[in-house]
Amino acid sequence: MHIDIQPVINAVVGHRLVEVVCERCQCTFFYLLARRALGRAFVIYGVWKESAPSLALQRSRTNLEARLNNESELVPCPKCGWVNEELIKHYRTGSHAWWALSAFLFAVFFTVVPLIEAASAWGGNRHDKWLVPYLLTIGPGIGISMALILMAVRWALRSRYRPNRNYPLASLIPPGTPPALVLNPSTGD
Repeated sequence: MHIDIQPVINAVVGHRLVEVVCERCQCTFFYLLARRALGRAFVIYGVWKESAPSLALQRSRTNLEARLNNESELVPCPKCGWVNEELIKHYRTGSHAWWALSAFLFAVFFTVVPLIEAASAWGGNRHDKWLVPYLLTIGPGIGISMALILMAVRWALRSRYRPNRNYPLASLIPPGTPPALVLNPSTGD
């Protein structure tokens, strides 16, 4: 049996200028937040073939807008070198996001499959009925345990981002962080 599913993927890139007021010295600076987002739609047996590209584009734009509004970069203040706590919080939100989806899929898979197997064992051979309590407890237990472990690993990875731990020494920022931009009062640039 062949299932004809064709994915349509669209990527968009966008940016916005973010204004930041330093928590320590009240210096105002800016940085350019740039993100790339994907949108997906599926054509199943040729249905929605015409609308799939526009749906993928709409989804990618929605994802881009959400990323630009909810994420940030760890840009240190050009005057004192401090990274605001709000920037750290939003940076952590955007990092390792796929771990939550993985945890959810583990929990669902190890709950649904044992339920199906338990229903099959219950309605099937009399010799298989002893498996039902084990299927109903061990499978979901493994799924929930794995989901909790994945969420704990995600929390541990996110908590590693502490750019101010060596303050007043230079902040520990990831490579590729955009530079801080300061407004020139004489030219307005």
